[in-house]
Amino acid sequence: MVETGSGSADRLEWQVHLLRRRPAAGALVSLGTLAGAAVAWAWFGSPALAVFVVLVTVASLAAFFFPIRYSLSARGVRMYNFIGREDRRWEEFANYHVYPDGVQLAFSRGTIRGRMLKGIFLYFEGNRDQVLAMVRDRMAAVRAAATASHRQPGDG
Repeated sequence: MVETGSGSADRLEWQVHLLRRRPAAGALVSLGTLAGAAVAWAWFGSPALAVFVVLVTVASLAAFFFPIRYSLSARGVRMYNFIGREDRRWEEFANYHVYPDGVQLAFSRGTIRGRMLKGIFLYFEGNRDQVLAMVRDRMAAVRAAATASHRQPGDG
């Protein structure tokens, strides 16, 4: 689903539900989660541990189980779902890599976040051209601003 806020190219919003794209994988993950919970219950005799196994698995796979909503604007990138939200300014990204199903916005390696995390992955949902156009435009603006800030007085 692709929406542009008030018909403007300044904002691009859409939603992706990975579970709907791969229902067979969802069934296998669900069965595996329930099997893990059953083993925890049987092995340790603890229903609380079984519930814990389910909660941890679902939370760790939240991006798969629950819809992800994306919002790209001149200010930055917002990605959120049932479990959490991530808001990042374009300046926090050093680069991007295009894949068949989405684009990875890579954090700068000069920060702790960049050394520990790869970045944010934006899945396409029938909007590849619009997403890539906005990412390319915003990243070019970030690079131009960074280059301009490194010029010395009198460089022209």
